[in-house]
Amino acid sequence: RELFDPESVGSFIASSNEAAENFKGAKEDLKGAPVPSWEFYAEAAKEAKPTYRVEIARSGRSRCQARGLRKKCEQDNPFIEKGALRVGFVLESGGYGLWVHLSCWRVPSRIWMGLPDPSKCRDAKQFLAACERMNQLTLCGVEELTPGQRRMFVKYLMSKKHWTFGGAAEKVKRRGGEARGSGGGQQEATETNAGSSGNATEGSSTDAGSSLVVAAPSFVVPVPGEGGAPPGTLAGQTLVVTGTFPEVGGGTGLQLGKDRVKKMLKSFGGKVTSSVSRKTTFLVVGKSPGFSKVTKARAEGVRLLTLHNVKAILEQGKLMAAPEKALAIKEFSKGFAQRRGGP
Repeated sequence: RELFDPESVGSFIASSNEAAENFKGAKEDLKGAPVPSWEFYAEAAKEAKPTYRVEIARSGRSRCQARGLRKKCEQDNPFIEKGALRVGFVLESGGYGLWVHLSCWRVPSRIWMGLPDPSKCRDAKQFLAACERMNQLTLCGVEELTPGQRRMFVKYLMSKKHWTFGGAAEKVKRRGGEARGSGGGQQEATETNAGSSGNATEGSSTDAGSSLVVAAPSFVVPVPGEGGAPPGTLAGQTLVVTGTFPEVGGGTGLQLGKDRVKKMLKSFGGKVTSSVSRKTTFLVVGKSPGFSKVTKARAEGVRLLTLHNVKAILEQGKLMAAPEKALAIKEFSKGFAQRRGGP
């Protein structure tokens, strides 16, 4: 960046010796620094925005959303004081919410997997450097804190008692082979793909608990004219999209996947609208769809399709490829502000 911004390099071929000199010693600077695990980068790659944000509360109006034994703040004063450190979780809108006091936050594995091991490293500078490397990956806002606030945040991260599973990576990796827990209350040491919170035993698990190890099957987006997918298959058709689509990017709860699905439908000539009406041909249903859209679609006789149903239609070039059997939906969206396994 130091070479790019001032336009000091006209040609990297002509300036190769000079560029090499500028980076001399960079390898030595990184020697001994901890290298985050593969799981850390695999999880970070799923999200379009950092999952967590740390910042100073700008007002005293946000409520601490911690639950159970991890709630350290006073029960009769749930608000986060102005000027206090708070940690938030990315919402479906792309903004941050579900704020908790720093002292109530259980550091999720997707964060601590990128940190040095406190039992082997007690250098606060290395922990701060690890946090800065997470910027735009899994954690943001650290660079906006004052030096004193950074020290407070790093000190909190340097204690494994604040980490989910006590920082035991083998417990995280075992989640894929354990039985799924019920959808009831969140439990102590339970960790979802968004993080963790809770109030009871360590052995429980949620549906998202194995996402650190088991990657979701890749979904290849059909392209008009490629792979036998004829263009114009959806010409004259009106479609509505509901739910989230982590299969095509952005991670659960983000808008990126939905935007890519809409782009795919439009590329085949489809018209995408925001609401269901009698003119709607298909309702494309993702994970946790909106209850009102599904209900109205069924009332209007609109056919419900999964993303894989749509793919079959586009690859065959036939609307009749859509299944006749009614789509069974087990879970609907819990709403914008409801807790989804946040911090």
